[in-house]
Amino acid sequence: RRFTQKREWAQRSADIGYWRGIRALDADDLEQWAEAAPAGVVAWLGGQIGSRPRGVDDVAQHWNAISNAASCELLPGVFLAGREQSVERVQQWLAAEPSRLAIDCRSPAEVIDFFCAAVAAMDEEERIAIESRAIIVHEPDAWAVLRDTTVPAVLVVAPSLPLSNEEIGRAVANRHHVLDATEPTILAGQRDSELERASEFELTKALEESGYAPVKAEQFARAAGGSLAILKQRLA
Repeated sequence: RRFTQKREWAQRSADIGYWRGIRALDADDLEQWAEAAPAGVVAWLGGQIGSRPRGVDDVAQHWNAISNAASCELLPGVFLAGREQSVERVQQWLAAEPSRLAIDCRSPAEVIDFFCAAVAAMDEEERIAIESRAIIVHEPDAWAVLRDTTVPAVLVVAPSLPLSNEEIGRAVANRHHVLDATEPTILAGQRDSELERASEFELTKALEESGYAPVKAEQFARAAGGSLAILKQRLA
């Protein structure tokens, strides 16, 4: 709601002397803040108050859903096992000027899970900074709005949202980083952009660190065959 006398009220309350300072924020203040806030913050706020914009998801809640979907809470290392090269690519891309980063995977949805795990594994300060800017986009209408926003964002394009090079170029021109999950091409020499498949040994170790008994961890890792999409199904 609006509080028309908020400044006067805050001043009178501060004059009592119990507090170092008092500020009053009403609906107008919150609306202005949301308009200027990074996309990830807006998506998070929408989830908290039950009015999340259609066609988007925030990185932190996506990771929370993944990590708690199994009998043991999954650590980021499960989705990062054997993927050191891709993790380094993501870190360099985030630290550089806005651009498109295409990551190939036979199951493109794995790219979204991998990115969320990579963010969750960051130091707290860096993680919060990226989570506040990053948003997963599922629908064209949401993309059109976010593409033209003036606050730089990290736009993670869901595999269900096909975008032309022109669309991605417009987003980059507006100072956004764009992560695009794509299927591998048949052309030779394109291996650098492909998301690595985790080895059985590395996946077993990561599952053990998440709390699974060694025998169970080895069984799940072997059944996954290097595919985290299959692993998620097995663990659920």
